[in-house]
Amino acid sequence: MTLREISSNSVILDTKYTFGNCSNGSHTLTLNNPTSLGYSWSNGTVSSSGVLSKISNSGTSVNDSLIGIWRGTIVSDVNGNTFSALIALVPGDPGNTVGIILHPSISCIGLTVLNEATTNSRLKSDTTYSHGECANGMHQLTVNNVTTMDYQWFEPGTSRIDSGSLVRIGGKPVQLTINDPRFNEQWGLAKINAYDAWFITQGSPDITIAIIDTGVELAHDDLKQKVNTVDDYNFPANTDEANDESGHGTHVAGIVAAETNNQLGIAGVCPRCEILPLRVFDAPGQGAAIDNIANAIKYAADKEARVINLSLGYAADQACSQTLADAINYAYEKGVVIVAASGNACPVDVAFGRANFSVAYPARFDRVIAVGASNPNDTRASFSSYDAMLDLVAPGQGILSTYLNNSYKSLDGTSMASPMVAGVVGLMLSRDASLSPAKVAEILRTSVTDLGTSGFDQETGWGLLNASQALLTTVSNIADLPPAACPVPAEVPQAMADPQTDQLFTIYRSLRDTVLAQSALGQKYLAIYYEQAPTLASILLTHDDLRTRTATFLQNAADEFSALLPSSTQSVMLSQELYDEANALVRDLAGAGGSSFASDITTVWQELHLDAQVGSDVKSIWNDLQPDPPPSQSSVYLPVLIR
Repeated sequence: MTLREISSNSVILDTKYTFGNCSNGSHTLTLNNPTSLGYSWSNGTVSSSGVLSKISNSGTSVNDSLIGIWRGTIVSDVNGNTFSALIALVPGDPGNTVGIILHPSISCIGLTVLNEATTNSRLKSDTTYSHGECANGMHQLTVNNVTTMDYQWFEPGTSRIDSGSLVRIGGKPVQLTINDPRFNEQWGLAKINAYDAWFITQGSPDITIAIIDTGVELAHDDLKQKVNTVDDYNFPANTDEANDESGHGTHVAGIVAAETNNQLGIAGVCPRCEILPLRVFDAPGQGAAIDNIANAIKYAADKEARVINLSLGYAADQACSQTLADAINYAYEKGVVIVAASGNACPVDVAFGRANFSVAYPARFDRVIAVGASNPNDTRASFSSYDAMLDLVAPGQGILSTYLNNSYKSLDGTSMASPMVAGVVGLMLSRDASLSPAKVAEILRTSVTDLGTSGFDQETGWGLLNASQALLTTVSNIADLPPAACPVPAEVPQAMADPQTDQLFTIYRSLRDTVLAQSALGQKYLAIYYEQAPTLASILLTHDDLRTRTATFLQNAADEFSALLPSSTQSVMLSQELYDEANALVRDLAGAGGSSFASDITTVWQELHLDAQVGSDVKSIWNDLQPDPPPSQSSVYLPVLIR
């Protein structure tokens, strides 16, 4: 049997019969619709025709990797004879793949509906043969990768099993024509082999991924079809709408599951998965109460989310929260996979040479997959936190995604790497919903692309996320991970004490908490700082001169910033020298960063109009800039929002 022509909905085959009484000729198989197949045969003299009917209307979405034309050699265990087989698989609707099965006995042609997806890409189907004398039976097709497939046919009531291997000879899935106009800017998707993974599955709306963050812009054109607006929740406000005012959660959500093939914007890692937005952060620039994060984790588990992404956290040398650990254990016991960002170096810490790169909480907990950030060169992004608690890395530098006001933006941070992994976990569970959190974690670790030192290393964990390999990797029984718990005593060393530097840190933390966080303008500037902190840290880590100048400026400006504190009664004037120093530093930092970073810090600097305020009292300058009344203060914030 030779495949001679395939059109949009027809397969034409030249057939030579080498046994039996059939005449050689040509078959034409035409898919009329997802439920019937037109059949005709002619040898130039005699012809016959008919319609093959679909035998089952039940079924769930099957793996996209099967769609196409497959050919191979089959061996019958009855007599050992070897036959050629050809299978043409085309997308059905709704949610089924219709297969045209040409059985190895050559004279038998049937129609199958692949109606059950099980572990390891196995798809089972009952097959009715409407032509020839083959017994009706069941096929099982197992995808090894995007090019090869194992074939088995079972004859009911007997022990007969025909088996062999098929190779794809054409017809890639039509779903893989990605038409999102900015898809080519998403370098991270190529690095994790997302395109190859989408040959196997593009996810399922039955898999919900909870984004516990600043909320999600619910009306964004690239997200609005993906978000669950029935169960979304705003925990600080205690309302049922988790809309985003900061942009961070919207960016994270787009990485996970932006609408794909909608001729708009970008593609998400798990295009068909559902997003559950859960807002735990207050106004832009403010933190999140630990209780809100813990409650959101438990809420997501109760709403049957299968994956939780936590692009947030606090430094490993801060007090561990058993409340957070208990919430993680609650979700884990319900079968939820929890993915979290490893954390980013703080730019102020970097400036003074005391950055703590230890993996942050909650990523540091057992039962949480800790994700660091890699760069386009497949090394650790300079800002990315790391130590023995790191599991793996994913792209986290220059990551394009959805943003506020129906826009798109490139950002840096382990916050961008974590949702890459969460999206792949969504793909894994879409393919095999029975996977436990422990099995998911083990598959992720064993399917990575190794980076750096062979095997595990502290900077990149087990390696770089590999989406397609994660879908093709299986593991045997894996024991549950140990419960999340706070260590006693704390295992992360404190930064080396220095009285002068400690005093500066006290000033700037007080400035953040008592001045910036208590005004609308300050919250706006804090939000920009948090968003661009990984990029700023990276600049300072790679430019010795800028790091030294930043530390010097923070020392020189200590009196001016101290005067802004509510407890201060000092009157300090903005000097020309300090303004010139700041102006030059902003200019050179902008020149060392990307366009997004440069635009943000330049805009803030220009909005302040400090060139016209030289010689004025700094507290008066600040008060005149933001006349809004201070917002009400919320309780117990995490010390650091991971960006």
